[in-house]
Amino acid sequence: MTAPTWEQVHGGDTVYAADGRKWTITARDAEREWVHEGREARFVLALDGREVEFWTMLDHPAMVAERADHSAEAHVAQALIDGGIRFKVLEERYVTTVEPMAAQPPKRPVKRDQWGRYLLPDPRTGKEKAWTRATTLARVLADEYNLGQWAERMVAKGMAARPDLVAGAAAAPLEDKKTLQGIAKQAKEAAGSTQAANLGTALHSFTERADGGETIDQLGAPANLHADLVAYQQRMREAGFTIVPELIERIVVCPELGVAGTFDRVVRKADGTLSVLDLKTGKDLSYGWMEIAIQQAIYANATHYYEPDGERLVEIPSGVLDRKRAYILHLPVGRASAQLYTVDIETGWRLAQIAADVKTSRSKAKELAELIEAPTEDADAVYKRITHAQSQQELAAIWEDAHPRGQWTAAVNTYAQARLRQLTGGAV
Repeated sequence: MTAPTWEQVHGGDTVYAADGRKWTITARDAEREWVHEGREARFVLALDGREVEFWTMLDHPAMVAERADHSAEAHVAQALIDGGIRFKVLEERYVTTVEPMAAQPPKRPVKRDQWGRYLLPDPRTGKEKAWTRATTLARVLADEYNLGQWAERMVAKGMAARPDLVAGAAAAPLEDKKTLQGIAKQAKEAAGSTQAANLGTALHSFTERADGGETIDQLGAPANLHADLVAYQQRMREAGFTIVPELIERIVVCPELGVAGTFDRVVRKADGTLSVLDLKTGKDLSYGWMEIAIQQAIYANATHYYEPDGERLVEIPSGVLDRKRAYILHLPVGRASAQLYTVDIETGWRLAQIAADVKTSRSKAKELAELIEAPTEDADAVYKRITHAQSQQELAAIWEDAHPRGQWTAAVNTYAQARLRQLTGGAV
């Protein structure tokens, strides 16, 4: 009998591992589309209250699962379930429909370096270079206190829910930064820190496709996102904005700051002017407006956009984009609410320049201090030089040489004062 594929896994089937243990699939999220490779989905299996998460192509045989709580040493453990499987699916949840995307050509990936920076040509030289990410520069001046507090709370909640992580953290020495960072990351995921981000990414993708011409019905979005999409389109209509289709999700470069980034949209307003618009799906923007203003200012002041098909930069004519104000459409997931904000990017641009100066200064911070080398001349040599000094000027020269090196101790100073009195006949 031919092994089933993951595409065939639906409610009512049963799951058994080769060793006879019974597994239950508690979630199936199909949300990725690879035109040449096929459809990919996320499955979550549960056994005795422990969950294992993995991604697989839907046309692959349903024979193997991979651990989600992988260690720092191995990103993904091998074959947790390796054969003889039957399936039981309690829930099948689609986060993103994929069929409408199948007709669209895949985006050509952009090269990046090991730090995730875009590798793009410099319009001034034509040579490829690594560009600082716009989001990285925008965070230079950010106050991340509240973000840090949130992350600490997520780690605490995740550790409470995962005894295995507590044990792993207890076993790892403090010096093993890689392992402990991996455990902290897993703890945050266990607390649900990535769930909102994943939903936000999905909602973001739906709005992009809607702006590309698909109707909400064609999107096939889950019901819990329908109201968000309706609110998005309604607010855009009320604002009188028209999306510029060829300027959706474009990579742009700003040579003045050495920065590159990807803006969400360019919109044409009723008066014909073009402005950058960014979509935010997080719950709260109140602590991020400086970062947002810097980021949007970088996009509006960019000089070129990247054309991936030709792997080239295309110049943006000066004055095409509004450099005074940008727009933020806040669309928090699940609230059916879309709020539109205008952002002062003239001030944002000044802050971006300050951020660039701060970033450069940080890279040169080590130059602010100079090590005073340990004395290379022993104290006896200094005493000898003082003894042979024949004038106050010679003693001063010895001090100028020995003092910066840490050789002019209190005892040496006393000896030098005595020698000075000898040279001056007691008149100092």
